[in-house]
Amino acid sequence: MTINFQKITISDVAINTVKDSIPGFVENIDAFEGTKNNLYIRVKFKKLDLYAYLVIDSKNHLMVHYCEEVEKNLPCKHRNLLAAIANHFGHSIELTNAKTKLADYKDFEKQFEKVRWENKNDEFNLFPIIKDTLPVTNQVDKQTVSVDQLIDRDWETGWNGVQDYLDSQGVDIALQNKILERRKRISMHVPLQQEQTAPSKPATPYQGETFRRVLRHIFNNKHLILIGGKGTGKDTLINTLAWIFNFPLLLQIGDKDTSRETIVAEPAFRDNESTYDLSQFTKTVQHGGLVNYAEVNFLKGDITSVFHSLFDENEALATPLGPIQAHKDFLMCCSMNVGNGYFDVNKLNDAFKDRFAVVRLPQTMEFQNLIKEKSGLVDSNALEFLSTIKKNLEELFFDGLCHSADTVRGYIDAAKYFLNFGFNNETRIEVVEDYIINKVEDTEEYFEARNAVREAFSELKLSPFPFTEDEKAFSNAQEDDN
Repeated sequence: MTINFQKITISDVAINTVKDSIPGFVENIDAFEGTKNNLYIRVKFKKLDLYAYLVIDSKNHLMVHYCEEVEKNLPCKHRNLLAAIANHFGHSIELTNAKTKLADYKDFEKQFEKVRWENKNDEFNLFPIIKDTLPVTNQVDKQTVSVDQLIDRDWETGWNGVQDYLDSQGVDIALQNKILERRKRISMHVPLQQEQTAPSKPATPYQGETFRRVLRHIFNNKHLILIGGKGTGKDTLINTLAWIFNFPLLLQIGDKDTSRETIVAEPAFRDNESTYDLSQFTKTVQHGGLVNYAEVNFLKGDITSVFHSLFDENEALATPLGPIQAHKDFLMCCSMNVGNGYFDVNKLNDAFKDRFAVVRLPQTMEFQNLIKEKSGLVDSNALEFLSTIKKNLEELFFDGLCHSADTVRGYIDAAKYFLNFGFNNETRIEVVEDYIINKVEDTEEYFEARNAVREAFSELKLSPFPFTEDEKAFSNAQEDDN
């Protein structure tokens, strides 16, 4: 056996550039720790039949692999990927094989035949190889959508309403024609699957210049991260996109208990075989549709890296049944709330964000107009009342207090309450307490919120906002302390 080695230096920049691409090119990674802290790593690339090896011992840091480029002593894309894998284990590579014949490489590989490898796929967001199962293509085909579901969905119904809306938002004719073309294609080729909801017109479609901006990103083949506080219309915007394009809509919600397996596929046992059930998210990737991934920043750690190969040049999702190519009419819109009132959220991975167009949503319209649009309330006194309550509470928000009461939904619910039960002293107290300030859990902050509301009642010359027994007791206790 003759294997020639040459020195190699791979920069940190090159390693960091390819790290996120490992799931797109690598099928399996195993490791074995020998005596004297020797480390052996075995890597299976997706388009190579032979394993590649990393040998780390006191004398050598070797990279040994075979491909046509290596035999011709040419640079190959595998080197940087192997260096990135070695870097993950805390090592750099000093030597690599050159001008290696296939027969010599197979002789080298024989020394590892009896090694008891330990699988490391989980550390690299790879799925384990499934043994003794049907070929990958057949397994994926088992879970494809039935032909019956592929019957054309109607694109024409409601299109006139979509056009009227697009005109109202200043969408030019050229862009409207692109929307119509894609709406027809989605209606013909994207099925409505289980757990997805049929597109429908929102009660109040999204209003504002941001809408046209988002459309341009979509036609630039970008997926979206929508950032904004409560009431900025993130869900409304996504539902509006589903409506105009006729997209089946799948809602996913980020959670700290979500794992890569629950996102992509979970183990199953069927027909006396171990297999995996593809998630509805994966089926949407495969067959098309719009995913509203709400609160994506609640996903823990580096879970979002499972999406990396889906949103880079590979456009494929790694699954235990093999990679699944993304449908050309698959679109993902992630959303996340921001502000001091949100806890247990994670900072999104930069490599994840870099794959998206990230759009910050402004408050879509002035507060009173927003309440009118969302609730139908037109009583000027009631609208002024809600505005004054909001203004007084905002002074607390600026001081970092009572953020749970910063709720546009609460004001919309309050407006609907006035529509149903009238605007009077009793209903004013009820909506302010039950839809807004009772959301504040901290006792002292809650009493601060009640004082801010009390001042608003006074400004508007309304009957006084009452003191609760708890407030009186708290105030007496403070006086005793003084």
